[in-house]
Amino acid sequence: MSVEDPDLQIALDQALEGEPRAEELGVLREALAQRLQTLERLRDAEEDPHARQEWERQIKRVREQMTTLHEEQIITQFVEDSVKFIVRHHKMMKELGL
Repeated sequence: MSVEDPDLQIALDQALEGEPRAEELGVLREALAQRLQTLERLRDAEEDPHARQEWERQIKRVREQMTTLHEEQIITQFVEDSVKFIVRHHKMMKELGL
């Protein structure tokens, strides 16, 4: 059963209720990691202590967002894996006539 299996896609869409897939969350997390690197470079180049504090606040927010996305990605992957197992199990049982 491929990822393109329509039954699997429908089941995943229903289980995730319109939320992004784990892979998409990983892409978002990578984008935030790149943003974090940029913010850190800007902070390191800043000489004004008050401006550095603002960069630090932004860096902290991005790190928190990355942590949240990582947690969501783990949960979403678990849901996706569970749905895939259930759909495969159901199809196998149907093929066996059980």
